[in-house]
Amino acid sequence: MKMILLFAGVAALSACAPKAENMTEPANTATTTENTTIETATTNTTAAWTGFEPGTYTVADAKGAKSDVTINSDGTYASVDAAGKKETGTFVMKGGKGCFTANGSGEMCYTNSVPGADGSWTGTGDDGSKSKVMKKPA
Repeated sequence: MKMILLFAGVAALSACAPKAENMTEPANTATTTENTTIETATTNTTAAWTGFEPGTYTVADAKGAKSDVTINSDGTYASVDAAGKKETGTFVMKGGKGCFTANGSGEMCYTNSVPGADGSWTGTGDDGSKSKVMKKPA
């Protein structure tokens, strides 16, 4: 009689226990989804570089005159040249170009080259002007 109760108890417990294959499948699916998401995000971030991210940049024109330009995440920018002259305005992206409109002036758009070994790149204006650009450390 004790033996029958023991077998009945073991049978009841094994009927309630989840199957091992059901426990591992969701864990593998979640890991695969997570890895795919991370890989996609990394790929998109690399492809999206334009050189116009929010931050402060040192910009030197063809004559060597330098300005510090700060692009803000709210769509504005501010610059100050070596003589202390300040400029403010709006900033927008249009088809891969960064477009600046100074308060009271017309819009000027720029494209950027790929950064060089020193981290700087060349910004080329729609008017053909070129500037050397380097992001300042935060």
